[in-house]
Amino acid sequence: DGIANAALLGMGLTDQPVQMLFTSGAVLVAMLQILLPIQIVTAYSAMTEIDMDLMRAARVLGATPRQALRRVFIPLSFDGTMTGAIIVFMLSMGFFITPALVGGPRQQMLGNLIQFQVERLNWGFASALGLVLLVGTIVMVILLRLGGRLVVKWLK
Repeated sequence: DGIANAALLGMGLTDQPVQMLFTSGAVLVAMLQILLPIQIVTAYSAMTEIDMDLMRAARVLGATPRQALRRVFIPLSFDGTMTGAIIVFMLSMGFFITPALVGGPRQQMLGNLIQFQVERLNWGFASALGLVLLVGTIVMVILLRLGGRLVVKWLK
């Protein structure tokens, strides 16, 4: 009964209102709305710190604009971008309020499952899930850092 459904019905794209709330798509859109600004601000702050004289020096030495971007700007901004990605990943692993409100009871994330087990006083399973979350996050952070270094080496 919102603006989006009224627009879809008015344009004749659907015959009946589309359920948008309590779906996995709604959870993804809500998480994107919350986490994307964090990624953008982190990457932007890293990119503004890059000395543009380095780009000009690459151009003077014969690099095309695309080569200067690929070989100078992207490698220098990659650490900030990867830091933002790691921050966003760690924040998304702990999300349990947004999926509970937007996704409903059927859209479970690991944080929701841990909360549910704690409420049911199933401490052992909740702590095991918490350990899985911790180890998984540490492994992904290590993989992101190593993968980022490989990408930077490949770009050079």
